Amino acid sequence: MYFDRPVYLWLLVLLPLLWFFLSRYVSTGVRIRKMWAKPSLSALLPPHRRDFLAALLVVVGFISLAVALADPYLLRITENPQFRRKNLVFLLDASPSMNTQDVWPSRIERAKEVIHRFIQRETEVVRFGLVSFSESSVILSYLTSDPQNLLFYLDFLRPDRRILYGTDIGVALSSGLQVLEKHEQREGSDRLRPETGNLLVLLSDGEDHGESLETAIQEAARRGIRVHTVGVGTTQGGQIPLIDEEGKPGYLEDDHGVRLVSKLTVDTLKEIALQTGGKFFQASSGVELESALESILKAEREITGYQVGSSRQAMFYYFVGCAFFSQLLVLTLRY
Repeated sequence: MYFDRPVYLWLLVLLPLLWFFLSRYVSTGVRIRKMWAKPSLSALLPPHRRDFLAALLVVVGFISLAVALADPYLLRITENPQFRRKNLVFLLDASPSMNTQDVWPSRIERAKEVIHRFIQRETEVVRFGLVSFSESSVILSYLTSDPQNLLFYLDFLRPDRRILYGTDIGVALSSGLQVLEKHEQREGSDRLRPETGNLLVLLSDGEDHGESLETAIQEAARRGIRVHTVGVGTTQGGQIPLIDEEGKPGYLEDDHGVRLVSKLTVDTLKEIALQTGGKFFQASSGVELESALESILKAEREITGYQVGSSRQAMFYYFVGCAFFSQLLVLTLRY
């Protein structure tokens, strides 16, 4: 226990003198019970014990008041873990199948909303990057520590409603690795290192028709970059809205005029996560999507040290209360 005004503790020097006078009152027959005792308590407590108890309560009250005046407090030492901050690149599927509305308002719009909120509140990620992809990939934002810069490009991103066939996840992975590599080169490093906290987060419905996926997975694994995958959509799926060549809204159809249904394909996403050391999450709603992103960061947390801090807990009120209640008991004995 510590004190802000320890000078008041010198009042305790008077404690022997106080006890001496109280003892004199008891021993010479000028008993405290004659001044303080309540007649109804006589049957409950012998006179000499009542005198001693009253004197003891006076001493307790004196000690408590002296300590309270010294303003006591407890100092609590805390150790807060410090986590390694990360560079995170989002790989967002912008293919026509992401317009499917089995996740309202659509797969891609829900993903954008969740990413938007995640970036604004997340503190463990020091830099964000953004890559969109369909049959090819586009680096919308290299790694930046300014969230507003990335949010601008995220808001700029619009789902592709043209009639396109084929989604290439492999080129998206390659672009994500390129974003991380460019940052490492700018920082003066000639290679990607696992301990730097780099990771890729792929958000897609899992459809892949490209030929470069296996090569990109092997490259990510070789460089020690974990790829976490989030499957956006439902296994029931839904029809794919698009804009035809004449600019009219409609749905994607096969050669026989039957509307195609896009369903969440998890096998490809699971394989990517497995081979790179990441994790796979399935998100059929905005809540599950947010939970997936939080779980990814939780899985990536790495303690680098501890920040030692301290906090004060005031004890003044406890000693004031003790002094008050001890004298209240004395008055009870008196009256």
